[in-house]
Amino acid sequence: SDLYSGSIRLYRRFHKEAAGGIRILAYHDIGERSFFHLQVPERIFLSHVKYLVENNYNVISLEEAADLLKSKSRIPGGAVVITFDDGYKSIHRNVLPIVKRYGIPATVFLSAGPVETGKPLFVDALAHALEKTESRTLDLRACNLMEYDISTRDLKEAAGREINEYGKGLKTDERMKLLEFIFERLGVSPADPEHAERMLTWGEVVELRNAGISFGAHTLTHPSLARIPEDEARVEMIGSKKMLEERLGSEVKTFAYPYGSANDVNERVKRAAGESGFLCACSLEDGVNGPGDDLLSLKRTCVINQLPSPLRFLSKALFATEMSGIFSPYRNKAAYRQDRNKVVKKTNILFIIDELMNAGGTEKHLYTLAAGIDREKFNVSVCYFHGDESGDGFVQYGRKLGIDLSGLPVERIYSANALFQAFRLAKIIRERKIDIVQTFHFKSDTYGVLISKLAGTAKVISSRRDMGDLKKPRQIFLNKIMNRWIDRYIMVCAAVGKRFHETEGIPEDRMITLYNGVDLERFNSCNRPVRSREELGIGDGDFVVGTAAHFRPEKAYDIFFEGINAVRDSIENLKVIVLGDGPTKKQIEAYCREKGLESIVKFMGHVKDTENYVPLMDVFCLVPNKNEGFSNSILEAMAMGRPVIATDVGGNAESVVNNETGLVIPPDDAEAFAKAVLRLYSDAELRIGMGDRARKRVEEVFPLELMIRKHEDLYEDALREGREKQSVGALSCAEAQK
Repeated sequence: SDLYSGSIRLYRRFHKEAAGGIRILAYHDIGERSFFHLQVPERIFLSHVKYLVENNYNVISLEEAADLLKSKSRIPGGAVVITFDDGYKSIHRNVLPIVKRYGIPATVFLSAGPVETGKPLFVDALAHALEKTESRTLDLRACNLMEYDISTRDLKEAAGREINEYGKGLKTDERMKLLEFIFERLGVSPADPEHAERMLTWGEVVELRNAGISFGAHTLTHPSLARIPEDEARVEMIGSKKMLEERLGSEVKTFAYPYGSANDVNERVKRAAGESGFLCACSLEDGVNGPGDDLLSLKRTCVINQLPSPLRFLSKALFATEMSGIFSPYRNKAAYRQDRNKVVKKTNILFIIDELMNAGGTEKHLYTLAAGIDREKFNVSVCYFHGDESGDGFVQYGRKLGIDLSGLPVERIYSANALFQAFRLAKIIRERKIDIVQTFHFKSDTYGVLISKLAGTAKVISSRRDMGDLKKPRQIFLNKIMNRWIDRYIMVCAAVGKRFHETEGIPEDRMITLYNGVDLERFNSCNRPVRSREELGIGDGDFVVGTAAHFRPEKAYDIFFEGINAVRDSIENLKVIVLGDGPTKKQIEAYCREKGLESIVKFMGHVKDTENYVPLMDVFCLVPNKNEGFSNSILEAMAMGRPVIATDVGGNAESVVNNETGLVIPPDDAEAFAKAVLRLYSDAELRIGMGDRARKRVEEVFPLELMIRKHEDLYEDALREGREKQSVGALSCAEAQK
């Protein structure tokens, strides 16, 4: 943490423009409660204040900031405003002593209704009910919603996000009735003091005002102002303003829009705020404010509990990074206005992948997507953390395809080099004005996601390519943390989506299943293979069983060859072609020598031109026992009219239709594999018919062009959702909080 924050201080010393403009910080509740990740622990908030003071930031009041922006005066370096939304009791208990000790100003945007009634806001009541219940399901079908699985914390948060979004469009009395119904269903008492005494009282509000904390309005009942009639919105704004002025005996000039996202604040709402007598109004759009900016749509950086307790030692570094502006997409306000007025004709996409070492399934998919995407609509580039850059290596192969590739060598994400590469990655994102980042694999899904969001990327999409069986518990833990910054997930098959919904609590409404596609022209059985049967020692009457996979434990080559050994005496003319290389290959070769299989098995090693080998096979097999995603090898074999024997792992059963285009067998079952091989060997008509149906299925369901087009549609849909700061696995401030 000291290494990172020290590097940030050094950066600020030599890059003074990073501190330009006024950054407004938006906090909510200060305490140890962490449901929905919106509460910032007191000691973390204290570390933030100490960092600002020790690094000579100019902490000014919101009123002073508004005057500077309105007058277009020169803004002092490192100008920061601290604000709090809603009016939690923790402001009196935890914040007041800290701001008094350091003599800094702060503003509280108060939702007047909860102070008047003592009842917390809708989202807080909802969070409390979900957090405290022992129920594992919540049936809200009677309320035009659905039945929710709330068996884990992540699933509770996902349900809470959806219910809160629905509640935004309800009237106040309708929201209260929905809450009563939820509390009853979940068996939670609304009289629980932890729930009923969360908000400030008027006496505490006056005490805070007398201690120097200023107050702004935040409506009466905290509705989404853009989703209610204009006259109701005006009542909410003017009513809260008048109530505060009566209680405090002074004019209230500042306002914060509830929820504060682009979906909750429109031009009508901003006009009403101005006509209600407010000098300035704050949203929850992230950014820095400069002279001449619209005072009725000031940007704020929402500060949430971004790290759980085991990683809180990184909180200082993360806050320092955010405050420095290193990753801000526009540090120069003039450049921002110039770019804002430009017409963007293309969407800029950056793919981030952990490694480009060989033609594995994910790597091949990435190259196919990057090379095939419509260049009239999209600019595409790729960053990788580890790659084979030799003359005939996989990186050079990608460059020959015309793909823009940049290497950022990162071995360990917690290192000085990782920080340096983070600067490089952020620079690439800023300079290329990246709209969408799509990540592949663990390092990209964590380190890459965090840097992308800090650098201002509008949308981050994670591509999940396997079942995650090989992930360590700490990796799953870190994925859960970083999921809050991922906007959408591409699941390579339904089985992968189901697994990640269960293990990481990824909401189903943020997933889309996009199957791999296959080049039907390249993989066509009518094409004459370069390799001849004679060249490989295969006779005209031989029965050829083939496979193509890396030699790794999860590919279950031991099961494959145990089955081959079992059928060798029943198939006198048996030949086996094996395409692939890897760490367990020598072990498998030793098994073949031990069993006397050398004469029938051809180990071809890693090959790039699989289309020259698959046509020589009568049956294609893939028998992994775990961690499979959606096999490109299976699709390629089906495209070449080959029946497939595959284990029911990952998405294999979604590509191979059992008894129609091949045979689906249980994993780790050599006997079942042997029986499947013998069945296809003994029934040539069945074998050929399955191959024909396999080719037809690929033509209809898995053509490459369809896969690419569906990705393009997803990118366009994601950007149409707007440039909101969203999180996955937690409610974001812009979507769901006060």
